[in-house]
Amino acid sequence: LQDRTDLLASLIATRTESLNEITAQISLLKNDLKLIKSYGPNPTQEELRLVPGISNNKLIQDKFAELKSQEGLVDSLKSRYRDQHPRVRAENRNYKDMASAFNRALKDAPFILEATLSKLESQEESLLAQVKDAETESLALSGKAVEYNVLQREVEAT
Repeated sequence: LQDRTDLLASLIATRTESLNEITAQISLLKNDLKLIKSYGPNPTQEELRLVPGISNNKLIQDKFAELKSQEGLVDSLKSRYRDQHPRVRAENRNYKDMASAFNRALKDAPFILEATLSKLESQEESLLAQVKDAETESLALSGKAVEYNVLQREVEAT
């Protein structure tokens, strides 16, 4: 009985910890989405990059770093060659492709944040139900422990 009670207490503690983490993430995502909505229906690239949930995203950071690196390469080549040089044209085309991919990633980011929020909210509901069930079972075990202790005292008294 005690082992089961300890197991339930441990389960409740870990689920509650997970629940607290998810609740914090939900709060951050809601703030990010509120910030995005404050920019209007068509936020600019600069505005989207100001949103913490987007600017801290690894994919966005990597694409931006690649874009800046490619921009540096194109600028370097342009300082050596004319704009019509085949290498300049090829790297400039690569730069435009990277810029397009980066812009798509930024435009998709608010939708990804909304999907993540929805997923976290469903996880939160699931964890709340699990914690509630574990607490109910724990209370039932506590009641049985009390009954057991009463019976044990009666047996010892006789």
